Amino acid sequence: MLEDNPYIVKLSIGNFNNEYRNKMSEATSEHLKRFLQKNKLIVSLDMTGLGFTSVSLQNLYLGISENKSLKQLNLDRNSIGPWGGPILYDIVSSSCIESLNIANNSLGDQGIREFARCLEGKNSHNLQKINLSYNGIQSVGFLHIADHLSRNFILDELILEGNSLGGNRLISLKNFLPNSSLQTLSLRNCELEDDCMEFVKLGLKKNKELLNLDLSKNYIYAKGLKTLTEGLFSHPKIKSLNLSNNRIGDKAAEYFYTLLVDNKTIEKLNLDNNLASEGTAKQIIKVLKTNKVLNSVNLKNNSLNMHELAKIEEAVEKRNRQVEKETEQRMIREIKNLKQFRQRKDEFIVILKQKITEEQAAKQELSEFLERINEKKKSELQVSDSLEAELADVLNKVKNVNNILFSMEDQQQE
Repeated sequence: MLEDNPYIVKLSIGNFNNEYRNKMSEATSEHLKRFLQKNKLIVSLDMTGLGFTSVSLQNLYLGISENKSLKQLNLDRNSIGPWGGPILYDIVSSSCIESLNIANNSLGDQGIREFARCLEGKNSHNLQKINLSYNGIQSVGFLHIADHLSRNFILDELILEGNSLGGNRLISLKNFLPNSSLQTLSLRNCELEDDCMEFVKLGLKKNKELLNLDLSKNYIYAKGLKTLTEGLFSHPKIKSLNLSNNRIGDKAAEYFYTLLVDNKTIEKLNLDNNLASEGTAKQIIKVLKTNKVLNSVNLKNNSLNMHELAKIEEAVEKRNRQVEKETEQRMIREIKNLKQFRQRKDEFIVILKQKITEEQAAKQELSEFLERINEKKKSELQVSDSLEAELADVLNKVKNVNNILFSMEDQQQE
């Protein structure tokens, strides 16, 4: 049925809520291949949890390689092992895919070594978002990712959630976050510890485009937060920082104040499910008195009572109302300035139209003057031609008279 329908734009045949009802057999993948080869309009293809084999994944590649419309591909939860790395590389490097989700597979370091080659800009001119969550990636695999990312200036979102990058695999973070175009990075649940934050700090100095950083569900304490804030302190663009589900307590309260008091970029801070208590709450409230950018603070599931949480929420709401009021006033001023500009523009247009009318009248007058001059010249030329004709006639008559006189003189002499 799909082979005979070339007008499908979005196709979802995946399994959701862990209900593995749909399956991708090798025979089915042959039909899928031909469908993708014929269809020139499909943009999104979701095949979550279908259970690919190497043959069916190869057929998917053969179909996608001849399709230039597909932009989004979801292969989440498909039991793709290390054998799938080279095929996934072929899929990305020979297609126009911009967003790829291959989370919850089993690529491991071996598979990711082959796949990571597609992260270089020369191999993929389109890939902008990739989800590699829960793929068993460790130190060797991450080194390959980091190495190829150093030559990529297209990818803006990288999700590495649930891979083992910390602990004794700390060396893998030495090339963390190379100088690339990443704007969103998730290292959630990657077993990162305090010592890992030193390399995160170095990575933040290299990458100035990062907007959203997720370090939730790790093992970050006050020491690690101090190192992290040193890297964030001079970062020009970070807007969202997620540190939920860590081990951050009041020992780190002063670091939050130092980072946020004069910060002009961070808008969202998530500290849900940490060890913060009254000390952190006081510092956050103190920050909100001067900070004009921070508009969302999550301190739920910490060692704070309802009164302290209410005070923080009240401080956030008060600050947001103040910011909204200032924004409204600024917009009113801008609208007023815009109205004045429009009024001046209308006046200028009236003056311009008047000048154009005057110029057109002057051009018309000049045209008429030149026309009169041309007519006068024509008339003078006609008079001149008439006078020349009369003069020529007179000269002919004089010539004839002279001839007669000469003839009479000759006759007289004879």
